[in-house]
This record gives sequence, C-alpha cells and structure tokens, in this order.
Amino acid sequence: MKKIFVLGILAVVLGIFVGMGRSMYAVGLLFDPDKPSNQPVFQDNDAPLLLPAGSPQPVLEVKEEIFDFGKMERGEHRKHGFVFTNTGDAPLALKAGQPSCKCTVSEIEKKVIAPGESTTVVLEWHTEDTSGAFRTSAPITTNDRKRPRVELVIKGTVTQSFQAVPTSVILGKFAVDEEKSGKLRLYAFGDKPIDVVSHEFTQPETAEFFEVSSERLESDQVTWQDATQGTVVTVAAKPGLPPGSIRQTLRLGTSLSHVPPIDIPIQGTVKSHITVAGDRRWNSRNQSLSLGTIKSSEGESYLLRVQVSGEHRASTELNIEEVTSPALQVELGEKEELLDGRIVQYPLKIEVPAGSRPVNHLGSSFGENARIVLSTTHPGIQQMVIRVRFAVEGS
Repeated sequence: MKKIFVLGILAVVLGIFVGMGRSMYAVGLLFDPDKPSNQPVFQDNDAPLLLPAGSPQPVLEVKEEIFDFGKMERGEHRKHGFVFTNTGDAPLALKAGQPSCKCTVSEIEKKVIAPGESTTVVLEWHTEDTSGAFRTSAPITTNDRKRPRVELVIKGTVTQSFQAVPTSVILGKFAVDEEKSGKLRLYAFGDKPIDVVSHEFTQPETAEFFEVSSERLESDQVTWQDATQGTVVTVAAKPGLPPGSIRQTLRLGTSLSHVPPIDIPIQGTVKSHITVAGDRRWNSRNQSLSLGTIKSSEGESYLLRVQVSGEHRASTELNIEEVTSPALQVELGEKEELLDGRIVQYPLKIEVPAGSRPVNHLGSSFGENARIVLSTTHPGIQQMVIRVRFAVEGS
C-alpha cells in the first residue's frame, strides 16, 4: 500500500515538472529540449540572458545596420525593416532599447530566434518637427556573447517643399443654422506651383457639411518668407453641423507629386439655438450625461433643462422621438419662459426606476451609450441627441 502511495506522489510531482516545462517553453523561456540548448533566454526583467560559457551559443548576423532614407518631406512617416539572423546553435533573444531620438522600434517580429531562422526589426521615423539632415539610432540587446548590443542607425535629410499658413482652419464660434468659412494659404518654395488636386474629410459623419475651394495666388500676393508660389484654400461649413466642438480634418492632395497628403485640422464651435443645461454630470461639449453605476434596488433620477433661444424660440416644439434603453424612462415637461421671454425652457426628467434589470451603457468595450433623441420643429435643428452613460447592477 505504501509503495502504491509513493508511486502516486512521484507521478504527481513528475506531472507538475512536465507542466512547468511546457508552460516555460510556450512563453519562450525554454527552447525545444530536442535541440542543442534548453537554457532560459530571458532574465526576470525581460533582458536577454547570456547562456553559460561552453554551452551551445547563438550567433547574430545583421544584413545591414545603417539605412539611408534619402530625402523625406517634412510631415512624412517612413519605416524600414532590419533583418536579424541566428547562425548559431542556440536560441537568440532580442529586446529593444531606448532610441536616441524620434525613431521608434515599432515591431520585433520574433523576440526569440531559433538557430538558422531570421526575424525583422522595424524602425519608424516621424519628421513633423525635424528639418535638415538627421542621423539617429536605436539599440537592440541580445544574448550573443560577442554582440550583446547592436546599434541600428537610420539617417536622411528632411526637406520642406511647402508650408501651410496657418496650419489649421479656424472657424471660431457660429450658430448651428449659420454658414461659416475660413481660409489658409499653401506656399511652395520651388519652381513648381502648388495646386490642390484632391481633397477628402477624414470624419465621414460630418463631411457633407463642408465644402472646399482653392485659387492660385498672384505673384505679388506670395509674401511669406522665401515662398515662390501659393494657393489660397477656403473651407466653408454649411448649416446643420452638430452643436459642440468641431472634430474634422481636411486632407489635401497637391500638384507636388513627391509631397504626401497634407492634413489640416478644422477648429471651431457650433452654437445651437437649442442647448441643454445640467450639473457637473452633464458634458455640454459631448452632449452626454454620466450617471455612473446605479444599484437596481435604489434607481436614479436626473433633471436636464432644454433651452431654446433665437427668433424661433416661441414657435419651436420639442418631442421625445426615441429612447434606446429600456432601463430609461424619459419625460418632457411643460415649457416656461425665462429672462422676459428671451429663452424658452423645457424640463427633461431622466429616470432609471428602482427594480430595473442590469444593463451596461458605459461605452467603449462595456456597451454602447444609451441615446435620447429629441425631435424639434425649429427650421434649422430637426433633431437633438443626448447620450447617457450608465450601468445598472444588482437584481
């Protein structure tokens, strides 16, 4: 009986060690035991670990360690892959160090390279705030005893063929039923003129509310620094944009074929004749209400105030068109006049009744925000959307 018990204990212990070995192999701490080395290749801090002297060793070969991008336009992004090969007899471990400047090691395809295999280390370079010649490096540490550190170098020259003045289109504040326009100038420094040959808006949700036109400047209008050519670009915002901060970017293609597309942020604030007021849980910029997590046994209620101003305030009527969450009960109260009739206000009661079933509308990966959609008879504002972030927990 004792012999059977002891054999059982030994079997359990052996199973634990086999399981640990498989787990370590799966995360790259051990190499295949059928191959020349099964030593750990990383330390506890993820730094490559040198293998014991006299044991099989990795040998690193890098096809090239310096890459010249040549000429790059300011604002351009480029990347290059350096090929690392292990010509030794043990696994080769790699770890990216801190680069000397704005280049980044964006990817190491495999951090452990088996003998005879290769991987690619990708360096990426951004030129937004750089001009003239550049040379920068990024270190890679390894467990090759003869090459514990490799410096990858990228170099090139950043040129500037154009300049946008200003660098964004500023529309300022304007009403939702107004049209507003802003301008910028594109200046070129060479012999070729700079014309706008294509454009798009990166946020399709509001793209229909913008128009773009451009016109080449006369020579006497090109007065910015050493520029030789120029084009004025006009961006017009049409009535109907959602209230709040504008989140849009204009992407321009130009006649300078070597210049990548130019991204121009559009800045401004759309003021509505219909606004919503609330306490600190109300975010007027995003038109959202954050109620947080609510206990089902307690419920929650909140009061918003919808205010109408402008010449159509007296004739504007509001109605609840849609509530997307069954956990919300929404009630629109009777309108009242404020400030001698200059503002008409509607109370909007939002309630999560006690006993509501668990739901999650906290946004992101948790679940979409609930929405309250109000329809209006205002000639310039047909609809308002209020987002509500909340979750109900408990039975």
